[in-house]
Amino acid sequence: MQLGVLTCELKPTHGWARYSVDLLTALHRAGVQLTVLASASSPTDFPFRVLPILPEVVPAPRFLPPRLGLCIPASWAALRHTDLVHTLVEPFSHLGATVAGRRPHLISAHGTYAALPTLAHRLSRPVFARTFRRAAAIICTSRYTEGVLLNSVPEAHTTVIPNGVDAADFAAKVQAAQPFEKSGAVVLCVGAVKPRKGVLELISAFDSVRRAHPDARCVVVGNLTGDLAYTGRLLSEITRLGLENHVTLTGRVSDADLMRWYRTADVFALPAMNDGPRFEGFGLVYLEASAAGLPVIGTRDCGAQEAILDGETGLLVNQTGVIEELAAALTHLIESPALRAKLGERGRVHAAAQTWERAAQAFITVYEEALRSRRA
Repeated sequence: MQLGVLTCELKPTHGWARYSVDLLTALHRAGVQLTVLASASSPTDFPFRVLPILPEVVPAPRFLPPRLGLCIPASWAALRHTDLVHTLVEPFSHLGATVAGRRPHLISAHGTYAALPTLAHRLSRPVFARTFRRAAAIICTSRYTEGVLLNSVPEAHTTVIPNGVDAADFAAKVQAAQPFEKSGAVVLCVGAVKPRKGVLELISAFDSVRRAHPDARCVVVGNLTGDLAYTGRLLSEITRLGLENHVTLTGRVSDADLMRWYRTADVFALPAMNDGPRFEGFGLVYLEASAAGLPVIGTRDCGAQEAILDGETGLLVNQTGVIEELAAALTHLIESPALRAKLGERGRVHAAAQTWERAAQAFITVYEEALRSRRA
């Protein structure tokens, strides 16, 4: 099978890129022949062919449609011998469909951008709606994402393949890491500091936790510069609540220090919050935290509810009333070492089953079905 792929830069620094690197590596291992068109800053040192000829997509550029239009000749030439085309980054989907022509075109839908046919600029909405409607399959990372997409384009052909995780490798790195010193329970959150990650709600809930457990600490690992206004609000709230000695915002850290924080933590919490049309499409960090043996806390009404088995690998709280529910959940886990151990162990087992190899086989099944349907 010859697969053409359109994606962003293959540097695992954000969700699209991490998904692309992990999926393409698994597909290559499964024997799929890949030709990958990536953003211009992408590295090319992969065991499959990577051509960095597409525009950057993070941060979102201006005038993306005409920039993509200029890529049509080179993209068509690079992918002319492939059997089908898969667009991994939703904003590139019209280019993918154009290059695919009569061959099957597939799209991955990760989260907020699943609603592009209703959220894009008014001149682009009909283009995305037609592209989504005509795709051989749109592969969604969660049932929640699928529901959002179908609300936007009810006629779309969708299927759900959750993200994977290399749980064994992740767990080994965590176990090999030296934990940081601590005097009490540590609550860990990993993700860019922005409204969709619910960091402000986490800090507000943690204020109640530290009243009962003065030695507890909350550590937030993630980019602080993506939404400076939100980071400013967060810092002001930490000061207002007097949490300067209880909450640590690390910003970006090295992979080695990230593993140390996972080794140090007692509970993982990321209370994802739907921010207007923005939502958490899946939440790979929940699976990574489970692989590390941590009980995890997330929210309902987003993709997190499919990464977390409520009551088995962690706890889900409602987005409405999240501060009170999250505070209660955190306190309960901090005060229940046996429950933390039980959820953490079940989480390890769950994460170990969610491999990228499993996901790759599911993708291959979808590809084969698309090819059969095209030939029929």
